[in-house]
Amino acid sequence: MNLDAATLELGDYQNKIQQGNEWGTTSISNLISRSLAAVSDLAVVAVTVIVLLTVDIKLGFFALLATLPLYYIEQKFNRKLFRTRYLNTEASRLIGNRKRLFYSQYTLTELNMFNSASKFSDEAMQCLREFDDEVINIQRKKKSAQIFFRVYSTIFSIAAVILVLQKGLNGSILLGTMLFAFSAYNSFYSSMSNFFSDLAIAQDASRYALIWFDIFDTKPMIASKKNALRPNFTKPPTVEFKNVSFKYSDGEEDVLRDINITLKSGDKVAIVGLSGAGKTTLIKLLSRVYDPTDGEILVDGINLKDIDIECWHEYLGVMFQNYGQYNVTVEESIAVGKNGKMVDSKKVRWAAEMSGAKIFVEALKEGFKQLLWKGFKEGVELSKGEHQRIAIARIFYRDALISILDEPTSSVDALTADMIFKNLEEKMENKTVVLISHNFSTVKESSNIIVLESGTILEQGNHNELYSSNGRYTELYDMQANAFEKKS
Repeated sequence: MNLDAATLELGDYQNKIQQGNEWGTTSISNLISRSLAAVSDLAVVAVTVIVLLTVDIKLGFFALLATLPLYYIEQKFNRKLFRTRYLNTEASRLIGNRKRLFYSQYTLTELNMFNSASKFSDEAMQCLREFDDEVINIQRKKKSAQIFFRVYSTIFSIAAVILVLQKGLNGSILLGTMLFAFSAYNSFYSSMSNFFSDLAIAQDASRYALIWFDIFDTKPMIASKKNALRPNFTKPPTVEFKNVSFKYSDGEEDVLRDINITLKSGDKVAIVGLSGAGKTTLIKLLSRVYDPTDGEILVDGINLKDIDIECWHEYLGVMFQNYGQYNVTVEESIAVGKNGKMVDSKKVRWAAEMSGAKIFVEALKEGFKQLLWKGFKEGVELSKGEHQRIAIARIFYRDALISILDEPTSSVDALTADMIFKNLEEKMENKTVVLISHNFSTVKESSNIIVLESGTILEQGNHNELYSSNGRYTELYDMQANAFEKKS
């Protein structure tokens, strides 16, 4: 199963994962074991029913009528419990989310500083109590039904005893046959009870097991077409957004509307705008994390949907805002940028130098062989800015035809940020670089600057063209420059 980010983000899929994790793989083993047990019980029933029929056919009916309600009870309340757990999946996800807040040293420290820990723990406990109350209520009703069932089945057991005694007293059967009949009835009753119980539990387990099969059968929303194209680009292709619009789900407003952009081969493109303008969504469309709701993206004239996804990703180097932090050595973490290939230690060090990471890495005890994560005996924990520079180094190491970076220097100092942007400009001279940044001073050298606002393009052009137009770009640029001067 190879799912895409668009599918993983769906609430329905997250609910399935929660159900699968919560109910566990035991549902599948229960289904198999209980089904086999039911077959075994049925074999015993078949043998004992023949014996009972030789004594009196009524004994078989007594045993059958005495055990049937057990199946009804098990089925009825197991279905109710399943429905309750199914309907409370969102609450279970909330409980899990709140619990994770207390696993992280960062959120736990912050919550304690803000005296807010009780808010989240109380919220989780409230959901847990409500769920427990529903389950306890179902279990209580089930117990009451089981008590009624035992009284009900005892009546048929007494009737069976009376029937056998009458036959013994009037000489219809011998004493030994009477004892044999009692034993056969008890065996039949016990086997039928086990059969109905195992059958009900197997059916219940099948409901939970189906969740796993449903997960395994989930198809990715973004997938390569059959016989998708695998073009061989030797230089960065020209990428065109033609009337592209996008929304995350039905009923929501478009996040992007009627986007028309051309990214020429070797362009250095900057995307700027306020938070929530749609900048990250735009590069996710370019990366084919999502597909446009309307319009099309053309790569050297080929619709991006017609290109094999793995093939397309081979030409991209992408650093999202929420970049990965890997619990491996520094060298391995940088080399993730070209996974599956022999690590080029020399290029790893070059990439670290380009990202500004080399200085602090060489100061580590084990240098580039240093394990990252305090969970390791000899591991260390990096700062957020250091982790970010490692992530940028992956992009330099990958050296893709198209590099996409979303706020790559948000956690590094101004001097380091300036050095990184200069290296992106110089060391990727013939490559296409798409950059999202709130720092206007770092994007003014870009060949094309796109100003996004509320999902639409307000302006695009180079710095001189946009600044002289006295539009939104000029306003935002001056606002940031004035703020910087005041701070200075």
